[in-house]
Amino acid sequence: MASKTKDVFEKELRLLIWELRDNPYRRFLVAFLLIWAIPFLTIVYLVMHSIEGPSQLSTDTIWLILLLLFVISVGGGLLALRMLNNILDKLVAYFIRAKRQDELKSRFVATISHELKSPLMALQTNFSNLSAGFAGPVTENQQAIVETCQSVIGRMDQLIVGVLDLYKIESGMIALNLTDCDAAHLLHAQQSEMSSLFAQKGIEVTSKFPESAFPVRWDGPKMSIVFNNLLSNALKYTPEKGRVSTQLESLDDFLKFEIQNTGEQIPKEHLETIFARFEKLHPEAEGYGLGLAISRDIIEAHGGRIWAESRPQKNCFIIYVPKEAMKTDG
Repeated sequence: MASKTKDVFEKELRLLIWELRDNPYRRFLVAFLLIWAIPFLTIVYLVMHSIEGPSQLSTDTIWLILLLLFVISVGGGLLALRMLNNILDKLVAYFIRAKRQDELKSRFVATISHELKSPLMALQTNFSNLSAGFAGPVTENQQAIVETCQSVIGRMDQLIVGVLDLYKIESGMIALNLTDCDAAHLLHAQQSEMSSLFAQKGIEVTSKFPESAFPVRWDGPKMSIVFNNLLSNALKYTPEKGRVSTQLESLDDFLKFEIQNTGEQIPKEHLETIFARFEKLHPEAEGYGLGLAISRDIIEAHGGRIWAESRPQKNCFIIYVPKEAMKTDG
């Protein structure tokens, strides 16, 4: 009977040790008890016992108790340190594994996108030849079918270009080509290109930036992509007869760009997530949710910041970029 009881006790002890090893919260509780609770309660007991009457414990016994409490506290501290070290090791391992999986996923998507680009170009060329009548007369119905196919191919090509650009920026394969340029000219050029699209929706566009040169040292073509993406985003989500305003402002060594558009407010919980890849405020909206992600990567590569704000009856995107961007490899 005694042997059976001993076996049960040893089994329960092994299970307890395993739970403490597997569950960091239990280990934290034990460490807390060893470091603070047990020594504190023991000292309280000794103080209360001495207040109630002459202590029955000798000085040597009290010192021995205090020594044991010190040993228990040190043991609890070591247990807590070991527990924290174990948690940190797991967190680091998880982060490395997640980072590696994300890199493999991005590389896979980029590879597939690159492999799809060549056949899409071949299809686009052949459909253009058909539309031009190089393979013979094309009826009106056939022309409509060809134009539909060309439109679909164009959207697929746009998605592939966006994915490849995003992958190249994230992997550092694209270095910034910094040159002296005019920020006002970059913005004005993009607004001019899209002016007819805004006019088609009856959107009023107002701008506030200096007519004179606004000298900066940026990668001009990449910052033009940022301006184009933000203007396209405003065009997409501004209702007909709405308003869009842009503003450039110099703040010491930084340039501030702000674009506002009337329309549905962005929920606060989405103000950050809209900058993630393939994220859109409305799943049914045009595009693939890459424009803001690409814009953020380009801005951060220049040493700047971009964020969104939701204001009454309007949304606002704000950019801060150093006028003298630092040379970077991506």
